[in-house]
Order: sequence, then C-alpha cells, then structure tokens
Amino acid sequence: MTDPRAPLIEVRNLRKVFGQTVAVDNVSFDIYPAEILALVGESGSGKTTVGRMISGLEDKSGGSVSLRAATDAASMERLPDRYRKQDFRRYGQRIQMIFQDPLSSLNPFFNAGEVISEALRFAGQKPTLEAQLHWLKEAGLQPDHLHRLPHELSGGQRQRLCIARALCMRPEVIVSDESVSALDVSVQAQILALLLRLQDTHDLTLIFITHDLNVVRQIASRVLVMKRGQIVESGPADQVFDAPRHEYTRALLAACPIPQVD
Repeated sequence: MTDPRAPLIEVRNLRKVFGQTVAVDNVSFDIYPAEILALVGESGSGKTTVGRMISGLEDKSGGSVSLRAATDAASMERLPDRYRKQDFRRYGQRIQMIFQDPLSSLNPFFNAGEVISEALRFAGQKPTLEAQLHWLKEAGLQPDHLHRLPHELSGGQRQRLCIARALCMRPEVIVSDESVSALDVSVQAQILALLLRLQDTHDLTLIFITHDLNVVRQIASRVLVMKRGQIVESGPADQVFDAPRHEYTRALLAACPIPQVD
C-alpha cells in the first residue's frame, strides 16, 4: 500500500540559468499526493520557471525532479534534465500544465472537439464523440461548444477547454501557471471552484503558481514563497498567512489586503 505521507514529487537543488541570470537557485521541496501547493512570488521570482521544469517544458541547469515510479509506488524515478519526444509521451500524461493565456496555447484551427481528440490520441485513448463531450462537460462546457474555434469562445471558456484538455489525459499532477490571473473576478471565482472540484473528484495534485495571494487564500493547503529564485518561506497556508516569518512574505501580504465584503 502506498504511504500517503510519501512524496509524489521530489525537487532537489533545482537550478536554472538564462545567460548570466540565475532564475532558480538551489530550490528543494516535496509535493504530496492530492495536495494543493501554491508557489507564490512577484514577477521574476522564478516560480513559473520551477513549474515549467517540473512539467518538462524547461531544461534544468542543475538539480533534479523525481516522480513516484508508475510501476513501484515505493520508489522514485528521476525525470530527464532535457525532455525528448519519448519523454513527453512517458511523463506528459502524468504531469500536465495549464497556462496563463489559453488562446496562445490552443491550435487556432482546431475546434474544441478536435483539441480534446488530439489530447486523447496522445494519451493512447480513442477520440470518440462520447469522450469529447464527456471531458468538455467535466470542465463545465456544453455540447454546443464542441465545434467552436478558440476565438469563438470567451476567455473563461477557453480556459475551461485547456482544463478539459489536461484532464482527459488522466494526469496525477496539474501545474496551473497564473491560470486565472487574466480573467474577470466573477469568471476567476468560477474557474477556481472548478479546479477545486476536479482536484477532489479526480484525486489530483495541484501546483498553483500565482502572484495573487487572495487566490492562494481560497485554494491552497500549503504555500512556498519565492524571491529572486529562492524559497524564502514555506508552510501550511494558514501559518504563512496568519504568522508570516519572512519580511518578504509580510510585504507581499501587506500589498495584497483581504477584500472587504459590503
């Protein structure tokens, strides 16, 4: 039996250098099954780069990311430092990423049904009409969205389509990179509620990358605070919000007050 306290992902001494710029500097942490972990920090803190390295979308300059082995839950499997096509097929189904700008991450010539079909084929599943409709429904889209192109959908609908595309591969981990930051507040709340529901019903591990601490208050169970490529504070969300230890965390909280409800 798998120990629920054992990490699903281990990040050790992770490092990324772009030219002369150290974007991520010796970062280490664990990610546990079915938790919602928030990576927070200002622009340039390195949080998105960490998410992309976990997902295999960014090469690593140093350190490692290890994922619990699919065939042996008691062991960890180190992910490649540089992904090749076969690596995406091997690990891409297990770790999926949702991006800030859904329009740029969707093929403009594929309608919603074709987006889901392509993902299903990648995952080795049959892209039936029934499957397309099922996954669109899971993300809160309707049958009449099936034949719409990305530019014919609203921003919230496009993000729902990206969520459906990730979900249909049946991943264990979804990395959400500022996935609600460009949305209106009302739509943002709907997408957050959707992610929480899907995380619960599909037993997902969710890595939520954001600069918005008010979003983190609503969704995260644990928080890592990043500044200039390093983790400066970590802990349960309540602890980080109620008793922040690092001055940078306190500054972030002061700049993002709790919204007042009339």
